[in-house]
Amino acid sequence: MLTSHAGPLSYIVPLLIAVALVMATTLLARRLSTKPLTWNWTRLPSLPAPRYDHALVTARDGAIIALGGHPRPGETPCWDMWRLDARSTRWREHAAGNNERITPRGSYAWEVLGDTAFVVGGFGETGNMADVTAVHLVTGAIDALHDVSGTAPSRRSGATLTALGGDRAVLFGGLIALGGDVVAIKPPAAGRSRGRGVPVDERVAGNAAPTA
Repeated sequence: MLTSHAGPLSYIVPLLIAVALVMATTLLARRLSTKPLTWNWTRLPSLPAPRYDHALVTARDGAIIALGGHPRPGETPCWDMWRLDARSTRWREHAAGNNERITPRGSYAWEVLGDTAFVVGGFGETGNMADVTAVHLVTGAIDALHDVSGTAPSRRSGATLTALGGDRAVLFGGLIALGGDVVAIKPPAAGRSRGRGVPVDERVAGNAAPTA
């Protein structure tokens, strides 16, 4: 008499097939139930004056503010400020609230700390610049920070300025011949006299870049 002994394989193979089917069914269900990610673009009112090499910053009240830049290739840079308030349908010029002026420029480094945008360097009619300016986003007032302690950054354009905590920012690189220095800039504390603030800067890393 012949007897059949299938052994453990008679149970393992069907079990593996069942597990594979369950996994495949689960993956297919997840794929069918997952909606594809899509960008949701919303067209905002056009800026009255076209430009490039500018900055676009956001104030605490939700307003969008465009600063400076070049109107067209080959033309001299400008410095004007335009504000688009939340839920508004048109831009309005954001006039400075004092008599201080900023030299027209583009390709500058900028960062927002609180209600103030800090502008460093950039490229103007005379070439690279190295000044530091505070632009108050709420009022539009401009404060040129004339006095600097420590080693001031060299003239540059195309650099980056990144917030480091809530009270200072880090300036890096830019077009300065061949420079790769990193400088930490600490703006003046609130309440200091306007136009005479003292941004304390300290070199963080790298060699001092030559003045362009």
